[in-house]
Amino acid sequence: LNDRAADRSDALVAEGGGWIQKRDRGFGAGGDRWKRRWVSVRGGTAWYAKQRPPQAGGGGAESKPLALAGLALSVGSDGRALRLGEGPDAVDWQCEGPADRSAWVAYFKAGIAAGR
Repeated sequence: LNDRAADRSDALVAEGGGWIQKRDRGFGAGGDRWKRRWVSVRGGTAWYAKQRPPQAGGGGAESKPLALAGLALSVGSDGRALRLGEGPDAVDWQCEGPADRSAWVAYFKAGIAAGR
């Protein structure tokens, strides 16, 4: 990690998560859309929600869990995209840029390791 990505990764941990775009796989004329989600990684699970929970790192009533154990993590060539999982159950994320993506990759990798 470069210094900027390392600082961003540390901030994700300190703040109990952060904002990232999640692909919402749509059907029909609307198709796929990117939606902003608050994501927090705790104990091998990523929790994501439309709003930041009141408690840091929370997995409140509106949060949805994503078990990270055994998931593959891959990155796109655009410097912004990353994917958790494979096949039709994969979850696609989009970051602000390469440094932000590096921070999220480190954050998700720590969660994957915690889920083993």
